[in-house]
Amino acid sequence: MIITDTTFSEIADAFLAGGEELGYTVQDCNGNHGENEVWCRMHSIVGNGMRWTTARGYLYPIRDRKNLHITVKSHVTKVIIEEKTAVGVDFIREGRKERVKALREVILAAGSVGSPQILLLSGIGPKEYLEKLHIPVVADLPVGENLIDHVMFFVKADISKPVSYTPDKVNTTFNQLMYHFFGTGSLTSNAADEANAFLKTNPGSKDKRPDIQFILVSTLAEHGDAVDHFNYRDEVNKELFGEILSSKGAPEGFSVAIALLHPKSRGFMRLRSSDPFDYPEIDPNYLAHKDDVRSILQGSTHFFVIIFVLSIKNRKKKRVSNK
Repeated sequence: MIITDTTFSEIADAFLAGGEELGYTVQDCNGNHGENEVWCRMHSIVGNGMRWTTARGYLYPIRDRKNLHITVKSHVTKVIIEEKTAVGVDFIREGRKERVKALREVILAAGSVGSPQILLLSGIGPKEYLEKLHIPVVADLPVGENLIDHVMFFVKADISKPVSYTPDKVNTTFNQLMYHFFGTGSLTSNAADEANAFLKTNPGSKDKRPDIQFILVSTLAEHGDAVDHFNYRDEVNKELFGEILSSKGAPEGFSVAIALLHPKSRGFMRLRSSDPFDYPEIDPNYLAHKDDVRSILQGSTHFFVIIFVLSIKNRKKKRVSNK
């Protein structure tokens, strides 16, 4: 895998400086900081200006091997289990039912939704629930009943200084040329994600790990693909950010995602039917546990303290420069 430093704006510098002002240390995000609170610059998985993936790093170089067969447009419907051992999978490829047997083992890696869905379709899950769907039970296990997600929400701030990423500054002819010919420039950035902070909102807790993460996004994330990426819709934007959005042109500002690192709330994922193409029912059950609510609220308080510190620091600089 190719790990690179991302492009850093003045906002990222100010954000990290604010952390230092509050007594935190700025370290390598991937360094050995254990259970300590840490502020760090974001890294990108980018190679030659393009997003690097495990497929590019590991699969593409060996895809021509004779002992490797890759099938696309294929949908696994169940794992074949004989005498409590996975021996193969059934799948549908371009409308045809097919089966492949394993010589050694079956590795299921279909994601946090796809993996439990396939297990349930294969008869591995809560007995009472599977029987209602007329799926033969292979193993009575609580598959799909322990859904955990890192809930997050965005806090936004508009600024007067033109230092954030906006469409009119990023989508320029110069940046496009730098991207296409040299694989450099703003268009190779980590979608304006530039810095992290891992914080403890309850120092007295038995769990000594940071429970909140700040993800600095050096844009207001209102425009174009960002709307779809963060699942913001017009009506939500107008209600929450109407004043900022009503300003002329692309507004200057930044966003911070306040993310819950170790949620205690548990949701579930269940089949709607025995049809493998029927998308499952998902209930994330966000913020059902009171500790999750407390951490998120404390995290937002931490954020506003940081904004206050940055504001005061900026004013002091202006006073000095005026002298």
